[in-house]
Amino acid sequence: MIFLSRTLSLFLVVLALAVTACGVSATAVPAPTSAPLAVATSVPVAPSATSVPTPTQAAVVAEREVVLAVSRKLANGEKDPYFTHSSLMVWESLVAVDGMLTPVPQLAESWEVSEDAMTWTFDLRPGIWFTDGTPFDADAAVANIQRFMQISPRPSPFFTFTIARSYGDLAGVSKVNDDTMEFQLNTPNPSIVFTMSNFFSSMFSPAFFAENGDFTGIPAATGPFKLTDWKQDQYFLLERNEDYWGKKPLVKNIRVRVIPDSGARVSALLAGEVDEVMELGALAPAEAKSLEGRDGITVGADPVSISIYLAFATDRPPFDNVELRRAVAMTLDRETIVEKLALGYATPGKSLFSPFAPQWLSPKGEPTFDPVQAQTLARSALGGERVSATLIFRSATGQARPYKAIGALIQSELGKLGIDLELLSLEKAAEREAQTSGNWNLRFAQQGWANGDPDFLMARFLSSDGLYNKGRKGGYSNPDVDTLIGAGQAEQDPKKRFAIYERLQEISVQDVPVTPLYHVHLTYAFRDTIAGLSHRVTYQPTLDKIRLVR
Repeated sequence: MIFLSRTLSLFLVVLALAVTACGVSATAVPAPTSAPLAVATSVPVAPSATSVPTPTQAAVVAEREVVLAVSRKLANGEKDPYFTHSSLMVWESLVAVDGMLTPVPQLAESWEVSEDAMTWTFDLRPGIWFTDGTPFDADAAVANIQRFMQISPRPSPFFTFTIARSYGDLAGVSKVNDDTMEFQLNTPNPSIVFTMSNFFSSMFSPAFFAENGDFTGIPAATGPFKLTDWKQDQYFLLERNEDYWGKKPLVKNIRVRVIPDSGARVSALLAGEVDEVMELGALAPAEAKSLEGRDGITVGADPVSISIYLAFATDRPPFDNVELRRAVAMTLDRETIVEKLALGYATPGKSLFSPFAPQWLSPKGEPTFDPVQAQTLARSALGGERVSATLIFRSATGQARPYKAIGALIQSELGKLGIDLELLSLEKAAEREAQTSGNWNLRFAQQGWANGDPDFLMARFLSSDGLYNKGRKGGYSNPDVDTLIGAGQAEQDPKKRFAIYERLQEISVQDVPVTPLYHVHLTYAFRDTIAGLSHRVTYQPTLDKIRLVR
């Protein structure tokens, strides 16, 4: 048996020696090339607007409900694979990821893999209980995996769950003893601890499983908070888990309000109706900049594993011409986009991969800014003619992305190449309809990286049956790429696996089915009534670190 949790560090060292790590610079935020977090629940220290309150002060204010504002719903109900987003810190996983998107133990304590990578054995943390008083043990963990097998595939606004993407060709799962479980595979999966991490091994009390795999009410879990009440698109009420196995949160009650409109969120913050505007989509760059320097307000910007891309419809004119796609990718000034439009709250696009995982980055996957060469390629592709194209994007309501401004810049630059670009701003439902029906030529794509496994992104972006090409009608298909993706999923040797994904990054620059624009720094703001809140790389706010100041 190979003890993987002991050898994972060696795995990363080998990969790191094979690549040139790309760093990220930002003001008052940790660099992605810093050391991994020691444990799954450790987080960077948030900027503090005030000094730490005395114990007497803390005892007085700790009973007050903390009120936070978000842009989107973080609970989705009984049919969702996870019921809530990880941002509410209600459930935990067998395997989590650290600050470099590396798998680390959470509810699992350690794991082993057989020599043929067909059997994985997980030792579970003993003495943990769900909030309904039932034990988290091998029986419960096995029941959770069996539920996932039953409901797969199951859509979610967070991440669609499929057993194949999360566990590979899973034959079954079984209990070894009270604190040990085993996964049996039909084909080797050397990267299962990556693919099952975070959402995809979330654990719930089996007492809340319906026969069809839905939940029966709000499921009990093991996290530092429990969800006591919620109303769709309005609020979520969190209460501290007094029996939590780890370090308990500092506040007892949190109300999370859903305020879809960005301006209304800012107004609520300034009026003192909420203590913080947080989480994904919290603040547009211009709003964050406008709040900087205001008395009693602290603005934060944490790099997270979310990136913004420009996707091409590669199977229809005009971008069925690869030279024209290359011309567009080369004419995009990503530095200007970050500095002038994202107002510095981002890192220019370095790769299809987030710079938080330098173990997978290769300079061969970095796009080139070369407007002169872009003109040459466009002349060759168009022969002096002009063509028309449409760029679709989500309307500004509720969004923290300056899509309209970025679209205007792209429109101007593509005009120089001979492309007359129409900008089409759509509401959410209309945008999704346009994507799935193929009524677009270019589109903005926001993509999170939930588990740190390179296949999670490459299969979506480059596989002929991946989400971007089949589901969203990007139309890119390359048999050699499909073969490489299959090889990457099965390869056990770290050096060989890196070489596969390096080649895929290189092909992504050559074929340009999608190109990175920037890697997001999540902007948020809080009043001097609280301290201790920041965001982890997986854009999960550190609710467990919040402390009340007044």
